[in-house]
Amino acid sequence: MTIPGSLIISSTAAEASVEREAISRRLSLRLLPQLTLAVDGKQVSVSNRAERMLALLAVRNGSCRRATVAESLWPDAAVDRALASLRTTLWTLHKIDSNIVRVSPSRLSLSPGAAVDLHDASGVARRLIDDTIWITDVPRTLQLLSQDLLPDWFDEWIVFEQEHFRQMRLHALEALGVQLLRRDLHAHAVLAGLEAVACEPLRESAHRLLMCAHISEGNQYEAIKRYHIYATLLRDELGLRPPPRWIRCSSVP
Repeated sequence: MTIPGSLIISSTAAEASVEREAISRRLSLRLLPQLTLAVDGKQVSVSNRAERMLALLAVRNGSCRRATVAESLWPDAAVDRALASLRTTLWTLHKIDSNIVRVSPSRLSLSPGAAVDLHDASGVARRLIDDTIWITDVPRTLQLLSQDLLPDWFDEWIVFEQEHFRQMRLHALEALGVQLLRRDLHAHAVLAGLEAVACEPLRESAHRLLMCAHISEGNQYEAIKRYHIYATLLRDELGLRPPPRWIRCSSVP
């Protein structure tokens, strides 16, 4: 009996999907706000350099050239010494689980299907900013967007990635707040606004979103209090005053 080619492709795709799902259950990498690695549901400890390697691969969409990893993690070492240190770090990870990082002659990759919270949060944030997602699980979304990327790390290679993700989650929180206001989910909109303000206390658009959320649910006192909180922050930190348009903030953005 001849098996149609389409069925072979479908079967292969299904097997790959099952494999990714199995790996996702086995391997979990969190970077928001601190790095933790879990294998089979149990948190495991890895060396400082192994943490750096995993984080670097995660922020580079899961894959990176070996030479780039070595140069980024050991910038002051000679090439041969950096590559030797890279091999040692890979060996320590493979002792824990050989599937954590996959190795080819030229590239290193996180295991396909591994659960990475940064990737989940970034995906939701992009779709919120593009207005292509209708959020149903608001608490889960707020949790995903409530933390910065490894804020206690100051490695040169991660500074840009930290700011990129911070800006993305700020815009996503504001987009989420606007969506929730349009759905008359005022309490959740207030929470989204508070998360945005916590991320950047001097951000005008975050405070305006929070004011609009209070006004939309009829809490004028809360809106006025928010105005004075921001006005005080501006005066004390920057010597500025809120622009006149703030007084006209009485509707959904």
